Amino acid sequence: MHIKKYKKIFFSFVFLSLLIFSAGWGVSLAQAGDYGLEKAAEGMPNGPNSAGNPSSDIRAMVGKYLNIALSFLGIIFFLIMIYAGFNWMIARGEKGAAEKAREMIFNAVMGLAIVVSAYVIVNFIGNALNQ
Repeated sequence: MHIKKYKKIFFSFVFLSLLIFSAGWGVSLAQAGDYGLEKAAEGMPNGPNSAGNPSSDIRAMVGKYLNIALSFLGIIFFLIMIYAGFNWMIARGEKGAAEKAREMIFNAVMGLAIVVSAYVIVNFIGNALNQ
């Protein structure tokens, strides 16, 4: 009974934290200045106005989407680690619950290792194709 109450409080806290964080992040992006993006865009194959152009390089598009997917997986890792750590804390000496939480943490770390390896491989192949 108490564990359900703690989980509800925990998930409410995580949701509100993410909501507050994302709101602050949006405000900071709205106030962002020039970070040299125009200068960086000059080196693009189709010039600075090629963003969103269907004739843009397919390698750049695939790389962008792979980076987004791998970043999303990193966020999932972070959330799993928080959830597993919370479960371990509320295990209260129950060997089964603590072992399940430890196993979840181990699996999350192994998943992160796979995601980082995939990122390294994708970057290596992308750099090799660009040269």
